[in-house]
Amino acid sequence: MTTKRIWEPRNLELADFIGKLRYREGLSRNDLVAELHKVIPPERSLYNQVSDQLIKNLETGKRVNVSCELLEALSKALRCTRQERANLYLYAGHTVLVGDSNAPDDVAKVLHNIVGLLNDEARELLVIRFGNRHADELDEKEQCKLVIEALRLLERHLERI
Repeated sequence: MTTKRIWEPRNLELADFIGKLRYREGLSRNDLVAELHKVIPPERSLYNQVSDQLIKNLETGKRVNVSCELLEALSKALRCTRQERANLYLYAGHTVLVGDSNAPDDVAKVLHNIVGLLNDEARELLVIRFGNRHADELDEKEQCKLVIEALRLLERHLERI
């Protein structure tokens, strides 16, 4: 009996995103493997796991659990901007607050909590402010202004509690 593979949307988003980044950099799968070997220390077990097949699995959505260490290496090898790095982590179901350590420190925990509060209390405001634009269309200055506005809203909410 064979089992049918169920594709999760985030796996496909991650797969598509990695493929787009690799294409943008003009890298073949073998080139990306070589770039990853440049940024991953040879003594790390991940170094020996990096292969053409791994990249193929990532780009077809077959690789479900992607470590933060691999994401960090991919972000360096693919020369990701800060926003692309954040999206890479997000599509893989991780947070950039952890990085390649896989363990959140106290600052990461506080920032993660604040992001959760912002999501709960200011999401509607941000959706309205976005209008018909997508997040990728906003530069960092515009994103920061939106977050500052959301934080002010959150501050007013917390004063009422």
